[in-house]
Amino acid sequence: MLLADEPTGNLDSASSQAVMDLLQELSGAGTTVVVVTHDPAVAARADRRVRVVDGRVSEETRRLDPGSAQRPGQVASREDGDGPAAAEAGALTRPSTVRWRMMLHDVARTLDAEPGRTLRLVSVVAVAVMLCLTIIGLAYTARYQVSAAFDAQRNRRVAVGVQEDSLTGVGPAQVAAAPDREGMARVASVAGVEEVMALSVHEDLEATTDPSLPTSSVRAYGITPATPVSHLLGVQELAPGVDLSRGLGEGQVLVGAAAAASLGLGPVQASPTLWVEGLPYEVVGIISQAGLRAEIMSAVVMSQEQLSGLSPAREAGVEIWVQPGAAQEVGKVAAVAWLPELAEQTTTLAPPDPQAMRAVLESDVRNILLTLTAVAVLAGLATLSSAINTAVQARHGELALRRAIGARRIHLRVLIAGESVLIGLVGGCVGVVGSVLVILGVTIAQRWQPVIEPLTLPLGVLLGVVAGLSAALLAARRASRIDPAAALR
Repeated sequence: MLLADEPTGNLDSASSQAVMDLLQELSGAGTTVVVVTHDPAVAARADRRVRVVDGRVSEETRRLDPGSAQRPGQVASREDGDGPAAAEAGALTRPSTVRWRMMLHDVARTLDAEPGRTLRLVSVVAVAVMLCLTIIGLAYTARYQVSAAFDAQRNRRVAVGVQEDSLTGVGPAQVAAAPDREGMARVASVAGVEEVMALSVHEDLEATTDPSLPTSSVRAYGITPATPVSHLLGVQELAPGVDLSRGLGEGQVLVGAAAAASLGLGPVQASPTLWVEGLPYEVVGIISQAGLRAEIMSAVVMSQEQLSGLSPAREAGVEIWVQPGAAQEVGKVAAVAWLPELAEQTTTLAPPDPQAMRAVLESDVRNILLTLTAVAVLAGLATLSSAINTAVQARHGELALRRAIGARRIHLRVLIAGESVLIGLVGGCVGVVGSVLVILGVTIAQRWQPVIEPLTLPLGVLLGVVAGLSAALLAARRASRIDPAAALR
């Protein structure tokens, strides 16, 4: 804004004309020019005039010199009387305009004038965008982890169990007492099979680490591995010289980690002895994981032949670990390959199609996390809208002054919207960087594989801009409705 007090002074008419031409040129370029003068000729050059006489303010709507030439921005009266009644000489005919470059400059200067307020608004957008993108990124990562866990556990295990035949009397006890190693070798040769282990469940046994101490009842399982069984049965502290792929020897046992803790068993390096049903057995390893058969962690494990001598098997079957996606096909032939003569007495448990079940699990995870994302976006939008409205309320006097010196309602709307868009842009960029760092931190801490969708990065910037613009709607409307006279009074 340019304020000129008696700009022509005692200049001659030519110089005065040049000064007024310059002021009018500046006005046409977008500068608000206010001239204070006692010269009617100078006042006649203005599109809008305010007269102050004896402290009374009045606005003139007609030129002081009705015979002056028409200039841009004014509409001369028509002699024939046609046309709008407002089209009189000296009437204001076009509203004030602001160039976009000047508006952008004004937006930048306004934000720079109060860095603290600007930083707070940018922080609100950044936190909202970071929270939203972090949830989306963790959703992708979680879906990947669901797929990996599904492939690593449930959809790769096939179990075949044998039932007792009421006619022949052949059942789990007979199958466990004489394991069919040739049958298990046939199962291991089936395409897609990685590990095979016969497993039987027996009655609980009494065990203790010292025959002079009271015994404890523990579960008992028999195994006959046909291959290495690192996935089906994880063993830590395995004694030297013991190869589980060949089975357990006479007088050797494995103890689940939970059972070892309850029995007070020492480390395997000390060659501890476990007394089971009054007989000593060498502990050659501690079971650390048993896949889906978690009950083995509280049990004592022997070879099937050895355990059958102490207690007949109640259940008998074979555990199979397959390649991802091969469970259904292996399940169709496993029973026939293992016990062809008892195939009709067997039941096979194979997981459903991994693609279908995985899709269901991933869909559930995605829906939950998308719901959290929507909540985060709405919370951030509400917070940002409240912050911008508070900022507009604090600038009530400034905005009223803009209106008083010629700014239109649309100018204030564009000003507030422009500030909000710029705040959203900067906040969106900061939020994108912050979300990537948070996702990497969480995945590294959890030892997950980080999965970041590339499209979410520009989406975060766009989200910040849209959030800023949306939050500014109410604030822009409130700013445009400010009454300059009431506000400045």
